[in-house]
Amino acid sequence: MNLGPRHNCHNALLAILAARELGVKCSESIERMCEFKIPLTNRYFLEYIGQHLLINDTYNANPESFTSTINDLATNASYPKNKVLIIGDMLELGQYSEDEHAKILQQAISLPNLKAIFVKGEQFKNLISTAKKKDKSSQFEKIHILHKNEDFPLSLLSDLLDQESVILIKGSRMMNMEEYVDLLKNNLL
Repeated sequence: MNLGPRHNCHNALLAILAARELGVKCSESIERMCEFKIPLTNRYFLEYIGQHLLINDTYNANPESFTSTINDLATNASYPKNKVLIIGDMLELGQYSEDEHAKILQQAISLPNLKAIFVKGEQFKNLISTAKKKDKSSQFEKIHILHKNEDFPLSLLSDLLDQESVILIKGSRMMNMEEYVDLLKNNLL
């Protein structure tokens, strides 16, 4: 079943149980779910660009979906080992914004086989700038701040993608992260 991150599998199991209570056979529910196709290509849509798996999750972002997606990157054995993240700010978090962005960034930095993180948006940019001033360790060397889509460092990304990798592109809708999907599709083949 192509349900995206693991939390959607939990939701599917709950739906199967609810349907069973309504008289639908589990086998019928599973068969229908196997036919399911994600309707939009920007909601955890998986596709290959050459040897690289691209996860296009550009429609929306919130702390829970980010956490779930990064956990999925860390634990899904079917994904390529090497990881590149292109992430944008989560908007509309109010007073929790800085803390939530910090949690996501720390989780992302901790990913095994992380090649790079490219970040877009004021929240991530400010967080990284402040952190780099306080902490001179090498954990921030893999983080690259994006200013404009036109300035995306394609040559750096190409150098990082010397082996099969999974590339996650995720951010709030207003961050226009889908532009990076198009950029990679047009330049990485």
